[in-house]
Amino acid sequence: MTIESEIGKGAKRVQITASEKIIADISTGIYRTPAAALKELIANAYDADATEVRIDTDVPRFSQLVVKDDGSGISLERFLEVLQRIGGSRKRLDSATGLTPIYQRKFIGRIGIGLLAVAQLGQRFYVSSTVAGEKTRFLAEVDLRPFHKDEAALRRLGGGGDGDEVIDIGSVRYVEGLPETSASHYTVITVPDPKAGLISEMLSQMRDFVGSKPHFTLKNRARNFRKIVEIVQSSKRADIVLDSYHYLAWELGLLCPVKYLDGGPFEQGSRRVEGADAITLEEPKLFKVLFDGLDIRRPILFPNPRAVGYTGPDPIVYPIEWEHTVAKRSVEITGYIYVQQPHVDAHELNGVQLRVRGVGVGPYDKTLMGYPYDEGIKFGQVSGEIYVKEGLESALNIDRSSFRETDSHYLAIRAHLWNLLQTQVFPAQKSRQNVVKLRRDAQRVEADESELASALSGAPAPIGARPIIAPTKKRAAESEPLGGRKRGAGRAPKSKKMAREGEDELSAETSGYQSIVTVVEGQAQVDREELESAVKKFNLNKDGKTRLMRVAVALAAYDVWDSMAPDEAKGLFFALAAAVRT
Repeated sequence: MTIESEIGKGAKRVQITASEKIIADISTGIYRTPAAALKELIANAYDADATEVRIDTDVPRFSQLVVKDDGSGISLERFLEVLQRIGGSRKRLDSATGLTPIYQRKFIGRIGIGLLAVAQLGQRFYVSSTVAGEKTRFLAEVDLRPFHKDEAALRRLGGGGDGDEVIDIGSVRYVEGLPETSASHYTVITVPDPKAGLISEMLSQMRDFVGSKPHFTLKNRARNFRKIVEIVQSSKRADIVLDSYHYLAWELGLLCPVKYLDGGPFEQGSRRVEGADAITLEEPKLFKVLFDGLDIRRPILFPNPRAVGYTGPDPIVYPIEWEHTVAKRSVEITGYIYVQQPHVDAHELNGVQLRVRGVGVGPYDKTLMGYPYDEGIKFGQVSGEIYVKEGLESALNIDRSSFRETDSHYLAIRAHLWNLLQTQVFPAQKSRQNVVKLRRDAQRVEADESELASALSGAPAPIGARPIIAPTKKRAAESEPLGGRKRGAGRAPKSKKMAREGEDELSAETSGYQSIVTVVEGQAQVDREELESAVKKFNLNKDGKTRLMRVAVALAAYDVWDSMAPDEAKGLFFALAAAVRT
């Protein structure tokens, strides 16, 4: 028996109405994406103490869409009450504690427009529900086609009247008393003819048009949700490596109150995430969402593969914990700010996302709630979640995907985030980078010196690879051997002039011994004054200065400096400085 035949000719009919104020806010399209619309149905199930929500898209045909939960269900009377006055939810009014009766969850829903989310998925749909202990269920056909007509869609606040006019946006046909077991409790929403735009998105027609090549397709679907996350994790954008069907699943993970992947969002593998163990994560208990069998999780997994192999500082997590009374109302937030270099992947995870009652309020805010200072590339290295435990609900816009930014709670949370970024996160990024650079430079110097020592191992005069910068001092030429090297008996120092004149010794009054590069007890020494003069003359940077000294050491190991007069040594030294300049 089909759903249509179950309703039959004897069905009763009532009109669906909403206030002009509600229509004014939602007429242009309350939900930006199919995932945002499905989020509302999932939130309703969460408020109904469901432990599982199943979404069946009838992939790959997409002939119908079914959303079923095992929550406490809804009575026909309550269902009709909600539909006959959209925007008049009494969830919280009916609860003295503001919590759900079974699992003591804080209610997500607030204004009673969740069912209009289905209007974004299809103009006509069916609702069937039963409450535990009852032996019957009801079945209703909801027709929201009038909601899409111009006369309703064009309504705006201020367009006439006082804004309290009641507008007809559709009708509902229903039957009651259909048999059901008393132990059953559920709600099933069926969209028999999903909107063409929804199907187009799922079939990835748009992405085919722009020439993108997704990793997963309808013919090659992901086996589990972790596979989707891992593919996204190694990409710069999720919407490039995922087709629209898998992107919808991925986006549901960002928006819905679901758990993280097993093991949490921070992997302590080959790259340590500093501070990860100190973060308290917020995730729901006894609740999961299945999308065509995929167990939807929050699609956050750090560090990315590129960050694992990057030479910068280890990724780090900063905790967020703040509670205050603002405008005589309590506001409390927890969460974290995660920083990794060279940047956060995927693009959709860059920024900060606020979550109210576990539900993601819109996409990640890449402006960091409008952070007023220019931090350059540091912006792209930040990802964070802020869990709003108390407050801020009055700032939620009707689509629950954005906030009214003049709300006192919103302003207070923003100020706290800005303070954390300005005083801790961004200053630490620079200092931690400097520490890594100094360590990397030291390691490079050590490696270079090791290679130089190895290369000099066969030289006539064994010399240490690390030269010493010696202060300039006057020397008596006749009192110190040439080059400062202590020679053995029977070996007299020679210079070109001595060789030419056949003398055994050169007096200080003639030309003297050079002192630019000398060797004392097996260690080369470079005269500070001459070194700085060469650096200044040829504008050598730090690396150029280091290269100049290493070349000088290599020449000393082969007794080159020993055979030179002062003017010759200085000429060679400055020629080397010119040669190593970059």
